[in-house]
Amino acid sequence: MSSGRTATWQGPTRPVLDLLSPGKLYTVTAWVRTASGTGTARLSMQRQNDTTTRYENVSADTAISTTWTRLTGDYLFLAGATALSVYLETTDTTGDLYLDDVTISTEGPPASASVSSSASRSPSVSASASRSVSPSVSPSASRSVSPSASVSPSASRSVSPSASRSPSASAGGGAACAVRYTTNDWGGGFVGDVTVTNTGAATVNGWTLRWTFAGDQRVNQAWGSTITQTGGAVSATNAAWNGTVTAGASVNFGFLAGYTGTNARPSAFTLNGTACALS
Repeated sequence: MSSGRTATWQGPTRPVLDLLSPGKLYTVTAWVRTASGTGTARLSMQRQNDTTTRYENVSADTAISTTWTRLTGDYLFLAGATALSVYLETTDTTGDLYLDDVTISTEGPPASASVSSSASRSPSVSASASRSVSPSVSPSASRSVSPSASVSPSASRSVSPSASRSPSASAGGGAACAVRYTTNDWGGGFVGDVTVTNTGAATVNGWTLRWTFAGDQRVNQAWGSTITQTGGAVSATNAAWNGTVTAGASVNFGFLAGYTGTNARPSAFTLNGTACALS
């Protein structure tokens, strides 16, 4: 719980650095509520690299009130952090704020932290495999960094495959396609969600989707694909487990990005060099 808040950025935290392994994609889930009134919440990872602190978005804004609300999202953990905490803030209220039942899971070997549940949702923290986590909950002293383009993009990031997914590796030719591109924007940063559908008759074996941002959007991290960016030009290449897209099937991936100004939608996409329809 975080009480006595005087600013929207003040919120509870949970340290989790010892539970995560670099290069793995995690799903972070938490239950949140306010003591009174209604607001919107943002769940992020408060990451410190030596003296630099930044906030990497996990879940986009979600309405919360006096009842518990579940927030969940993906987070790709990169090496180099000296401290890492799950962090909760609101955008439009300074009332008392509660964070509980924090869970971190991955497709790889178990790495999870959970907050013990009780009738009152006590914020004590316990970790799996006998690993303990300090249950500190205190408002942040200051927040000068927001989830934006200040996070340096990685040239190549891969997602660990699930055992139940079939890998594919060969590069495929052009195919008829349709792209659905949506964003969840909080101003200065956004989560992009992209679904590509193979509308042709042939199977695509290996894919690269390309588009160009109209503004200064900069991709910071991705899941479900490996993304590289030069200027406004972006290339998203399949992960090891989702390279095969049969006729009529779809593939989905996402990314976290920052920007200044406006977040205009890309106007065109190509899949393996072939223009796609927008859906």
